Formats: sequence, structure tokens, C-alpha cells
Amino acid sequence: MSSTIIMRYAFKSRSTFSVVFGCPGLGGVQVLRSDDAPPIGQRALTLESIEIDLGILAPEDKVWSCCPKDWRLFGSHCYLVPTVSSSASWNKSEENCSRMGAHLVVIQSQEEQDFITGILDTHAAYFIGLWDTGHRQWQWVDQTPYEESITFWHNGEPSSGNEKCATIIYRWKTGWGWNDISCSLKQKSVCQMKKINL
Repeated sequence: MSSTIIMRYAFKSRSTFSVVFGCPGLGGVQVLRSDDAPPIGQRALTLESIEIDLGILAPEDKVWSCCPKDWRLFGSHCYLVPTVSSSASWNKSEENCSRMGAHLVVIQSQEEQDFITGILDTHAAYFIGLWDTGHRQWQWVDQTPYEESITFWHNGEPSSGNEKCATIIYRWKTGWGWNDISCSLKQKSVCQMKKINL
């Protein structure tokens, strides 16, 4: 089964250029830099013919990838902050992400935390994919092990045994961090999915 994608090369200098791929069936584009393929203009190609036309087979550690329209690529994942009118409870937020083939965001590094907070509004709180299953036993929605050494709680948080869901929120004096709140409160959210490899 071959997928059709659109390729377009945009020159930045004589020695480097960018490749713009349209994700099959997703309507979005992702800009990727490449130095190992000659420019061939805009064409609709199958994955097999890309390899033939470029005269290369991608090395195992190099895979072209993209995200759906309006999603942001970072590392091996795509991230979406749904629209302004999309505040919902934690359960409804996870359900909304799931309908898109995603889940609430699972934050695993300082770099990922910094990337995510860079696309958020400092005047809102956002549900993340972390909840308390009981007795301070925090769990990520994708079953990634919860490690206290990789957490970004605000000082004094989590603060209540009755607040079972986590948000990421900006506080004026301390910046971005996590806070536990009631799962039934309506907040914005951040969805995450694995990037699409072509």
C-alpha cells in the first residue's frame, strides 16, 4: 500500500534546503530540513517513488515525519492545544484527545515541559495526562511510569488528597508548574500523539 504525499523544496542557500511534506489524509504540512536529496520541484509521489526519484533509501535512523494540521512537532510527538472554547473536565478532555487518536500530554523531561509551556497562554490552566489513582499514587494516562524525579510541581503541590487531576499553570512569581485540582473543574488541555512517520 503506498501513500501519496506532496513534496516541495524551498531553498535557503545554495547548500541547504527545506523539504515540505503534506501528511497523507491529514491536510497539514511539516517543514523538515534535508541536505541529502536533490531538489526536484513540487510533485505528487508515492513513498516508493520518493526513494527511487531521490536515489536514496532512508537510513534506519532517518525517517521523514510530520504532524496533523495545527499540531506542533517536538521530539517524537505532536502536540495540540485545542481551541479557546474547549474547556472541559479532565475526563472529557482525555476523551476529546482520544477521539483524535491522542491522549492528554505526558511530560517526561524539562525540555518537553519548556516546549509545551512555550505554546500555552499564561492566563489559563491546562489539564495534563496525570491523575491520582488514590493515596497519592499518581499515574500517567499512557501507563508511563510516574517518576518523582521528573516532575514539575509548584511548591506545596500536590496539596490535597481530594484533588485528583493535574494541570499545568503559570504563577506570576514562580512561572510554569503543575498543580492538582478537582477533576470536575473545566480547564483547557494539551493533547499528545506520536508523530507520523512517512
